[in-house]
Amino acid sequence: MPYIEGQAIQDAGAVIAIGSVLPTMFCPSRRDQQVFDRSDKYLPALTGTRIKHAMTDYAAANRELTGIVQRFRNMKHADVLDGTSHTLLAADKRLNLDKLGQEQDDDNEGYTVGWNEDTIRKTSDPPEPDVFDDDSDGEKLFGSSHRAGINAAYVDGSVRSVGYDIDGKIFNASGAIEDGTIPQGS
Repeated sequence: MPYIEGQAIQDAGAVIAIGSVLPTMFCPSRRDQQVFDRSDKYLPALTGTRIKHAMTDYAAANRELTGIVQRFRNMKHADVLDGTSHTLLAADKRLNLDKLGQEQDDDNEGYTVGWNEDTIRKTSDPPEPDVFDDDSDGEKLFGSSHRAGINAAYVDGSVRSVGYDIDGKIFNASGAIEDGTIPQGS
């Protein structure tokens, strides 16, 4: 939070942080800022009632546990053996646009939920455009409402476009920090 001008939100405590909308968490090509009011499912409960959850249009890499964002391991730049300019940090997440404004499995708990499909996506499959379908969600994929591809942030701080036509092996390699492969064309 301190790195995106959110120190005051962080200092205000968990309930405020969970419900605080951060404009930087939303892609203006997809939707306006959004919050869901949900039951308090935290253990232990934070309020015992309902809590507002601020959503996000972005997710970290990767669910395969080969990326810079790990569930139970603190990572450093030195851990990124494939190079920080080649390793995906976060990108647009694929969503079902027909369900925006409704709770869907990968868009219902927001940016503070931790290790959840709201905030972490897989790189084992290449990104795909957002879906318009009542029966599915983003399927844990990266994706966006952009016509040609996604915006992706790399560990070195750069942001680049990644096309939907990227080779699956290249995209998968971009999610790994130490597989010995330096993705060409990423």
